[in-house]
This record gives sequence, C-alpha cells and structure tokens, in this order.
Amino acid sequence: MDAEKGQRAKLYLSETYTPGSTCNTATAPGGVCDVATAPPGGSTLRSWRPTTSASSSPIVHSSIWLRSAAGAGSAIPLNPYAQYFFGAFGNNWVDNGEIRRYREFYAFPGLAINEIGGRTFAKAILDWNLPPIRFLHFGTPGFYGSWIRTSVFVGDLHQLRSPLRGRGRAAGASEDRADDRRRRSADGPALHWLSRLDMTLSFGYAAAFESGVAPRHEAMISLKVMQ
Repeated sequence: MDAEKGQRAKLYLSETYTPGSTCNTATAPGGVCDVATAPPGGSTLRSWRPTTSASSSPIVHSSIWLRSAAGAGSAIPLNPYAQYFFGAFGNNWVDNGEIRRYREFYAFPGLAINEIGGRTFAKAILDWNLPPIRFLHFGTPGFYGSWIRTSVFVGDLHQLRSPLRGRGRAAGASEDRADDRRRRSADGPALHWLSRLDMTLSFGYAAAFESGVAPRHEAMISLKVMQ
C-alpha cells in the first residue's frame, strides 16, 4: 500500500578510506587503469539528503509526489569514491527487491546503469501515481491477477561531471544537465499462484534528454517473485 500524502526527509553520511591509489578500470578513461597516474587514496566523505513530499490529486486514490535529493563528496574530482553515479530503472529481470526502484535517488530511467557520475548533484522527480485497478476475475483459481497500477513521472538532474565518466563529451569537469521528459512505469498485474506465491510483473519506458547528446531510451520489464 502506498501513502497518498505527507513529507519525509533523510540525511546520509558515508566515509570511505583507501590506503593506496584508487585505480578502477570501470571508471578509468577507455577502461585502462594506470596505477602510476591513478588518483591517490585517503579518506573520502560523502553526504546526501533525499526528501519526498506529496499531496492528493482530485482523482480518488491518486497522488502527486515531489522526490528530490542533493549530495556532495569531499575529495579530488578524479577519485571514484567521491562520485555519485546515476542511471536506469534499477530493476532486475527476475527480482525479489523493491519494485519501484525508479524512486531511489541513484536511479535515472532512460540512461544506462551508472552512466552519469559527479561529485555534487541535485535531482528532482515529479511522480504522479494513478489509482490502481483491481480485477474481479482475471485468470484461474490457481493463477490469477489482482491489481495493476500506473505511474507517470518526469525528472531533472544537475551535477558536476567527472572527467572519468565524460565518455568524450566532457573534457575536464563541467556542469551537465540531463532532463528526463517522458517516463511511464506500470506495476502489475499482481499475480498469485496457488494462493501463496505472490508475484508482481513490472514494466516501464523512459527517454532521457541531455544538451548536446542524442536522446537515450530504456525499456524495463521485471518479475518480482517470493514477496
């Protein structure tokens, strides 16, 4: 059951200590890591604060949420442990975790996983949850669906881009903006097998837009089992 109105705020602090160089092939330019030129290690402090607020819409059992987050890291720009990375819905093909992971601060549907990274960021998502539709008869007594729910959301992300993740689009640190203009996500139908094994089939689509870069698209389908 989803809440339909209210506010919530959290504050996170994270510290990472690396005794040696922070050589990481996943974030090195071209995937080639040179220990001699890799960023030095040390202590890295990160803090971020996600907030959510919602109000009911004129439609019964429908709500509009503003989900925002901001964070910063305290290390040299090339240190990967000072970065925040964003991208994708975050669901697995077959999953047992949260079905609405697009709401997490690190998600940004339309992009690849961890496609955008930087030391500082500010992000906001406007999320409209439509009323669920409940089924009286959908399936058989041994395998049936009970409800389906749809959300439509739009987001905006600002951050200081790391040259490690520039992928040829950023030489040095620069401020980039990625606007996710069209997104749609649906949870359900909620499936029940033999009245004991609850499953949820989720699917979604997103398009991400960034200045100077061709639009990117993502489709998602995920089956949550053993809830």
